[in-house]
Formats: sequence, C-alpha cells, structure tokens
Amino acid sequence: MRASILIAAAMLASPVAAWAGPTNCAQFEILNQGIQRTYNPFSPSEYVDVFTLRVVRTDPNVSSVRFLLVDSTGRNGAPKFGTDGPDLYTIDWIEDRGRRVFVTTAESVTDLNSARVGFARARDMSETVFRLSIGRGQQAYAGRYAERLVVRYQCYAGSDLFGTQQEQYNGQTELAVTVPRIVSAYVGGTGQQRGEIAFGELGNGAALVRTASVTALSTLPYAVDIATDNGQRLRRGRDQTGAIGYRLKYAGITVPGATTIACPVTQMPVGDVKLVEVALDPAAVASQPAGDYSDTITLTFRPSDGYAGSTCTATTATAP
Repeated sequence: MRASILIAAAMLASPVAAWAGPTNCAQFEILNQGIQRTYNPFSPSEYVDVFTLRVVRTDPNVSSVRFLLVDSTGRNGAPKFGTDGPDLYTIDWIEDRGRRVFVTTAESVTDLNSARVGFARARDMSETVFRLSIGRGQQAYAGRYAERLVVRYQCYAGSDLFGTQQEQYNGQTELAVTVPRIVSAYVGGTGQQRGEIAFGELGNGAALVRTASVTALSTLPYAVDIATDNGQRLRRGRDQTGAIGYRLKYAGITVPGATTIACPVTQMPVGDVKLVEVALDPAAVASQPAGDYSDTITLTFRPSDGYAGSTCTATTATAP
C-alpha cells in the first residue's frame, strides 16, 4: 500500500559676511513628482532611480547656489522613507558620486559637502540630476510613503556669499515610493506552486506523520484558505474506493475541515516558512486494502487587511 498527498499553493546662519540679498534667493523643485516609484522588498536587487532637481534663482545677482538635501525625519541619525517605509536609502549627485550631498544632520553647507548649480547670464533656471537608491530586502508594509526633503542652501554672487544660508521645506521637494500589495507563496523550493508529501509504502512500522514546508511572502497581513479534495481522506485509485483519514495542521494549527488561517506580515526578504503536517490514522491504514491512495490539499493565499494579530490564527473552520 502506498500513499501520497499533493499540495497546491530648520534655518541656519552663515558665519561668513554676506551680501544683503533676499532671504529666499533660490527656489527648488523636484520634477515629475507624480512618477510611479515602486519598491519591492522581495526583489533580489536594490531599488535605483534618478530624479531631476530644478533650481530657480529669484535675484539676477545670484550666479550659483550650493545646497544639501536633508532628511529631517530620520531615526537615530539614519534616513527613513515616511513612517513605515523602507530605511537605508541614499541620494547621490550624478555629477560627483563621491561628494556627500545628502544628510540627516544640521551641518552647514560648505564647499566640500554640497552640490552646486550655476546660472547662465540670460537664464534664471538650472537643473541637475540625482540618484535615489533604496537597499533591498527592507521591512516595509504595503502603501505609499512620501519623504519631503529639506533643501539647505547658500547663494553666491561670483565668489561672494549672497544672503544667508536658508532652508526650503515644502511639497516641491517631495519624493515618494509605493510598496505594492504582495501576497504569494511557494511549496518547498522557490517558485514551486505544487509539492508532494510522499509516505511511500505503508505498514511494517512506516512513519505515518510527514511534513512539507510552505514559504509565504507578503507586504500586508494575509489569509490562507485551506481545503482538501476528499475531506481529509486518502482515496484509492481512479474509482476512489477505500479511505484513510488523516489529521492536518498548518503552522502548528489543527485544520479540522475547510479552514481559513490569518497571519501577520512576513519577514522580508526571506518570508515566513510554515509547515503542513499530515498524520495518517493508523487504524485506517491497517484496515484498508492494498493500493495507491492520495488526496490534494489546496492552500489559497490572499490579503487579509483587517488582521492585527502577531501570529497565525484560525479564523473560520467547517467540520468535514
């Protein structure tokens, strides 16, 4: 007798003397702020994108501007995208990748730590490009996360300071990323949607309890709907005669019948591994005729937005 089961699954003052210019000698704007930037924490690569910053001088005497981009809402001196978005992002200046132009502190703009744009005699506008990088595999829940960057800047008239060091903090310098709603799973190896719990030849002391691993990947709480083709019974051959009952567990939770189990957001980027455990009824094994017995367990993964538990919990169950 053989048996198997298939599983489907803010302002700073410059210490240097300056021209008596206007306080807001320049204005800054990140172009195309509505662009869809999507961060997938399960991607094998870091997220990389570029954005263009437009600088407009508000006084014709200004010939150049030096500035820093500042995350003023980071945690413990490190940057963070929004409240629950990804940490550990960086911004580099395309013209000089080795120059530090992105900070989370109150340091002043200097010749050594800032980006610089100049203005042609007949143009009041200049543009420059930056590179946004977000490290892979960071814990980030589904949603849109905005970071309103502060621009700390100093204007110049030729080689002389023009006005005092200033800060701009408004919606014109906002970056945003969206973490998509992801719920997926695989059985055994990565990408496998089907697996098998094979008991082999039953009898003569053969093990009647076996498991298979299922890995869930999610950016929001998820539910697992569990059902079996034969009501948790192994049937024999094409004619489906004979019956070997079995006990089913998922994530250590007994599944008495058609059941839904709700689980919290998984770890990123590895996901959460849960075991499907099947224990055959010894009495049924001993009383059934020889043959090949099988059943199919179907696990359907879907979002469960309202779930707030910290562990997996059975939410519904129907007796077989």
